Amino acid sequence: MITAFHGDPAVKQTLGDRVARHIADGTLVIGNTYWDGVSGSPLGVSVEGTDVEAYVATFGYPLPLAGMLDPLTAMMGMGNAANAFVRDWVDVVAPGADLSPVSAKLMRHMVETAQTDTRGEMLKQKVVALHSRDSAEAPVGRAEWSAVRNEISVARDTASDDSLLTGTLALLDAACWPAGRGYTPLSATLSACIDLVTQIPDPEWTEADNKRSDTFFMAMEQELQPRMAAGEDLDFTAICKEREPEIYARYEAFSARYLGRIRNRASDIATRCLTEMRSASAASRTLEFSDGLSQRA
Repeated sequence: MITAFHGDPAVKQTLGDRVARHIADGTLVIGNTYWDGVSGSPLGVSVEGTDVEAYVATFGYPLPLAGMLDPLTAMMGMGNAANAFVRDWVDVVAPGADLSPVSAKLMRHMVETAQTDTRGEMLKQKVVALHSRDSAEAPVGRAEWSAVRNEISVARDTASDDSLLTGTLALLDAACWPAGRGYTPLSATLSACIDLVTQIPDPEWTEADNKRSDTFFMAMEQELQPRMAAGEDLDFTAICKEREPEIYARYEAFSARYLGRIRNRASDIATRCLTEMRSASAASRTLEFSDGLSQRA
């Protein structure tokens, strides 16, 4: 069994110091996984590279969690909240903690708390139940996962074009795998969770608004393209605001709500992730204490 920081407080200290230094220097960049030798994403600065497997080998986090670090922080957006999460990702974990149960609990949370279409509720409960039962000690068999995935596949084949329903079924399909198998199921479920949030209707932004704004922006792009191609330095946003201030103001408000929903959902998942890491660390400490008492007895 691989344990956090391989049970060595010095390994945790090294990682914590490295992350803190990059945050202080402004060289921690929230986004896709990368490392350029000076700055990088959370995973990038941690291993000074881009290899998820290197993170697992060096710091003892399970592969599904390591693979989720950069996508989750990217969805939280730039700023203090994302930086705090990257620090807490290290700080809340005890050296020697067994983090392997966290993936299934986090997968269950993402599915259970998703705002899904009621027509997918029965399948949703089946997926949640599988993750509730699945563990390293008593894994759910492949046949059970396959049976539920087949049901989801049939539902997707016969579903309407309703975006909330199709988004719901896409989430359930992504989540209907053992959470601890590789890093794809957990990361894919996170992505599907965020996609589903974007499918929730905005009562203040109608399809007519969408068509109107698309028509306006496309027309502006066509009109200004020759000037931009000629090398003229244009402020596209300022021109749009001047031409159609009402359309642009409503579009800006819609975009802010859209991004807010994404970030709020990502922040909820990040908070639950830290909660489960703390719980796993506390359980490991309790087990160590009990083992110590047994040995003295």
